[in-house]
Amino acid sequence: MKVISFFVTAVSMLILTGCGGEPAVTENTAPFEKAIATYCRSHNYGMKVKKFVSLKVTAGKADAVAKMREAGGTYGISVKWEFKFQKQNGKWKAISHNAK
Repeated sequence: MKVISFFVTAVSMLILTGCGGEPAVTENTAPFEKAIATYCRSHNYGMKVKKFVSLKVTAGKADAVAKMREAGGTYGISVKWEFKFQKQNGKWKAISHNAK
């Protein structure tokens, strides 16, 4: 009975998290990570980028999904945030976010 319970739990976790990996982001994420850090500081969020999940840049605007973690790293929790960016004076600026 324990084996069946373990198997059902394992399969359920795979279904919930998805079996495939996320595609790697190929663009340089450093300017966007800096823009997110500035954005989080200005809103007192205490979060930082763990990893970029996606990044799409088009004509002075960009959209990204990033896994975020608590800046102190105490709890090990990560959440996904979707960011909108705009290029201003040659630099990327995060203008909004939405928790996913």
